Amino acid sequence: YMKRLCIALCMVMVAAMAYAGVTPKTEVTGSASYFKPDGGASAWTLGGEIAFPLTDSGYVLAGPAFQIVNAAEDFQAVGAVLEFNLMKGAGLFVGGAGLYDTDAPDGADAYTVDARVGFKAVINHGGLLKFYLNKTVDGYGKSEDLSGVAAFGVRF
Repeated sequence: YMKRLCIALCMVMVAAMAYAGVTPKTEVTGSASYFKPDGGASAWTLGGEIAFPLTDSGYVLAGPAFQIVNAAEDFQAVGAVLEFNLMKGAGLFVGGAGLYDTDAPDGADAYTVDARVGFKAVINHGGLLKFYLNKTVDGYGKSEDLSGVAAFGVRF
């Protein structure tokens, strides 16, 4: 039931923003990672986000997000992202993401909430690079550790 609800909410967000005809820049980003420790099993992740501007200025962005992880505990997660640009267009930003694990076993934490702070760089007229520090603040994987993320995307 929860999996269907999350997918439906993401679809409604995409449709509502497209119907509203929001003119500031929409950002579509993706990131991936691969890790193989000495003598251990490899792990990879693939994530993506579509962030639509919620204000005419483009300072506030929100939209659906997903993540697929292939590791000791495989999972697929869907959710949402929210970002506040501290500068117009490129520059510093703060935000967060909430994801729901669609394959979580009963009794396990089925969600994760991440906080992030970083920098966006526009490449030419439509490319986008995002570099940010990410910290899981609640749910599955909560820790004091920070991770660094580089995401590539487009703005239109």
